[in-house]
Amino acid sequence: MSHSSPSPNPTGGDVSRRGFMQPALHEELMARVLDSANVRRAWKRVKANKGTPGIDGMPIEDFPAFARVHWPHIR
Repeated sequence: MSHSSPSPNPTGGDVSRRGFMQPALHEELMARVLDSANVRRAWKRVKANKGTPGIDGMPIEDFPAFARVHWPHIR
C-alpha cells in the first residue's frame, strides 16, 4: 500500500490548498479577458471573420448597442 502525499503546485503549496487561490486567479483572468484592448482585438477579429451568431443568437450588428447598455455592469 502506498501513501501518497499532496502534489506540489507551481506556487509551492500543496494541491489541497488550490481552492483557496481560485478566486484571485479567477478575478485576474476576468480582468484580462475584459481588458478594453483585448475586447477591441476580439471585436475586430469577429467583424473581420463576419462572425455568425453564437449560442446567444446575437448577430454582430446587434452587439454594439448591447455592449453600450450592458458594459458598465459586465465590467
